[in-house]
Amino acid sequence: MNHKMISILLVEDSESQRAEYVAMLNECCFTKISTACNGVEALKILSTLLGSPGEIKMILTDYEMPQMDGLEFLKVLRQSAATAQVPVVYMSSKGDFGVVTEFIKAKVSQMIVKPIKKDELLARLTEAWKKHNS
Repeated sequence: MNHKMISILLVEDSESQRAEYVAMLNECCFTKISTACNGVEALKILSTLLGSPGEIKMILTDYEMPQMDGLEFLKVLRQSAATAQVPVVYMSSKGDFGVVTEFIKAKVSQMIVKPIKKDELLARLTEAWKKHNS
């Protein structure tokens, strides 16, 4: 996986955590990073970039967000032929088994619990990429 060639969409409502994760992704050599503060904004970004050279190839999304949470966002992605196979890594500070089960049913690629460490983030993104690109 060539990190510099993969466009990632980071969906996180907390501005400080968004900045922290962008820095972490940069440290992992990801350079094509778009950000959104909720699922609604993320869907707009995806539709704008669809079919372009900057098309999103992987998504890292929070669960609890205003307007459209991470689970609703994932379900919308999986219903569209254009985004059904995009690797999605779900991140949350909650270890709620019911929520985890719902993400699994919605075909999430990987999950990560906050607080996130750089090495674990890279491992989860790599596994999600392999799952959808092998």
